[in-house]
Amino acid sequence: MISFNFLKKNKRPESSVMAAMAIDIAVNDKAQIWVLHDRNFHDVFGEHIAHLEYHPQTGDLMFVSENGMSRPLGMPVPERTRPEIEKAAQAHFFLIRDKKAIADCEIKPVRLGVNKT
Repeated sequence: MISFNFLKKNKRPESSVMAAMAIDIAVNDKAQIWVLHDRNFHDVFGEHIAHLEYHPQTGDLMFVSENGMSRPLGMPVPERTRPEIEKAAQAHFFLIRDKKAIADCEIKPVRLGVNKT
């Protein structure tokens, strides 16, 4: 399993997910994704997440709300995890506090996006 952030808020673009919350995304070789976050998406952005959208050309991972609002993760997906994320069909979201899951897992679809040229 590869994890590409370590549950801490980093300086990222203001509109990004990483600027608003601590988040860690783990991916294994079976294209399973786990999203660990320390704040509820609805509380932070005013909307629930409907799905993840991955753009393989740029490595961008977008969090898309039920109303269609799209927010970037805040960093490109590392090269070594891109093949697995491209194959993923769903992501498991866990709200984490004090290194423990405090909310039931939510499963959201992962879709491939098309980069605009």
